[in-house]
Amino acid sequence: MFMKIISTGSKAGNCYALKDDNDNIYLLDFGCNEKKILSGIDFRFANVRAAFLTHEHG
Repeated sequence: MFMKIISTGSKAGNCYALKDDNDNIYLLDFGCNEKKILSGIDFRFANVRAAFLTHEHG
């Protein structure tokens, strides 16, 4: 499994994209700009299998 950190540089936080050997993508804590996330996963939205949110910023 490969992990890529998608950083926005803002106070909203980061997103972590986990990719397995079959090109399935799992997003973890996706609290940042969707354009940054899509770019970070090479616009392979169809490969996203799940998204996990562990916390939120108030």
